[in-house]
Amino acid sequence: MKSYKKKIILYTLKTIAYTFCALGCAYQVISILNLYFSFPTTVFSFVEIMNRLELPAITFCTNNLIMLDKMKQIDPEFNQSWTKLLEISEQNSNQTRLLKQKLIDQTIRKLMDQLSVYDFSQLGTEWNDLLNNQYFKCATDPYNVDKKCIDHSNVIQSAQELGNCFTVFRWSENRTLKDIAIKSGISQSPVIRGVEDSLNLEIADQPFHPNEVFRMMINFSLNQRTTLNEKVMGHLAIHDEKELPPIRNRNFIVYPGYYYEFYISKESGKYLSSPYVTDCINYDREKISTTTMDTSESQINVMSRETCIMDCLAKKTINLCKCWPPELPFIVMDHNNQSNHLKWCSWRDGTNIIVTNSSKERNWFRYCFARHEKQCKNLCKIECKSDSYEVMRQKVIWPSQERIDHSEKYDMTLRECCTLISIRFWSSEQSIQDYQPKYEFVEFISYFGGLLSIWLGFSLVKTYDIGELVSRKIIIYIWQYIKHFISKRKLQPSRTTKIRPRVTRYLK
Repeated sequence: MKSYKKKIILYTLKTIAYTFCALGCAYQVISILNLYFSFPTTVFSFVEIMNRLELPAITFCTNNLIMLDKMKQIDPEFNQSWTKLLEISEQNSNQTRLLKQKLIDQTIRKLMDQLSVYDFSQLGTEWNDLLNNQYFKCATDPYNVDKKCIDHSNVIQSAQELGNCFTVFRWSENRTLKDIAIKSGISQSPVIRGVEDSLNLEIADQPFHPNEVFRMMINFSLNQRTTLNEKVMGHLAIHDEKELPPIRNRNFIVYPGYYYEFYISKESGKYLSSPYVTDCINYDREKISTTTMDTSESQINVMSRETCIMDCLAKKTINLCKCWPPELPFIVMDHNNQSNHLKWCSWRDGTNIIVTNSSKERNWFRYCFARHEKQCKNLCKIECKSDSYEVMRQKVIWPSQERIDHSEKYDMTLRECCTLISIRFWSSEQSIQDYQPKYEFVEFISYFGGLLSIWLGFSLVKTYDIGELVSRKIIIYIWQYIKHFISKRKLQPSRTTKIRPRVTRYLK
């Protein structure tokens, strides 16, 4: 009797232990299955040396909406009023300055309401007005005389709320700049032994320093300014070659009379496409379905998530309100482009906004533009490979007063009109964040086998043996059941057959 009770206790404890292990293993297996099919990622951060220092894209604007001479030509009434103000300018300079700016502001507002964005942009600063060809240099120019970067700069003009902006070295089919990018850390020597009897050259004429890739001089065209109530300035942004940012974002303000050194550090991200959480897309190979996008033309070449969002917002605004939002850059193409008829949207009073439903609320900014932002951000995915730049800036007065080879007139002329800009890599190291799947299929199988080993005490090989044994028993059981069923059918009499008793007759 005691041995019987002891067996019951042992079997009970054994059953509890087996049940606990089986439930624990099942819970862990379900957890790892859920984790695997949620497609998690892991990030590998590392630093590598760049083989070549490639030029980033650079966008530059001035705060001058319209050139003075062009305004005089297009508006004779303004020209007459401006001439009269110039005649009395010596009598009351401050009052005259105020009257000049009021006259300019009224004329600019009238032109913005009357002209299309394209026509208005033709009155602003042009690239040749800003650029001094002599001081538009790349570090590769001395080694590629027939392939100077100014000839492959791929200048793109965009009209923005500050005025005309110009983006150089943006992505294009012409990959010459990639081919002639300088090898990492190799450039001309900054040490000068004497050039034309001068031991110390002006900054603008000095050879390129190691890791310096680009240098340019900007002329602000002071005699053509129509923004008299603001300091002369420009806006400069350094960004990925696939971006076309609004100049309000990620920009530095530069002033005439300074030499600016911009030190950049390149950071790259590599992401995974769906079903992983990063859900990226390669814009070079794929296009967003036209069924989810509007059919109007924005002329923004979609090459990244930022440009995709701009393109989406522009199309939504055009289709709904038939005007161009001033928050986005308008790409200035040729004069035959079909989007050139669009005018600036005026959010304050609704000028140039055309809607079919007049009962809509009159918050034009929200109705035409802002309410589509969430939808566009959800629609546009990140680029599978993107570059960004961390930028540091330092400046010095230029030209310096200590330069004895400068005349006072030459010194003051440059200091009032121009600025010198240098782009340098902080180092030839590149920071990379590479997203990879956290669990490959092989890793999942290994993890699954480890769970079985910990909780149930057997390996995947043993699992195969157990599976083979169980499947064999199941097959044998099914086969025996079928044989038994068939034999039973044979023993049973047919329902259509009638058995009659045998009758024997005896003759008496």
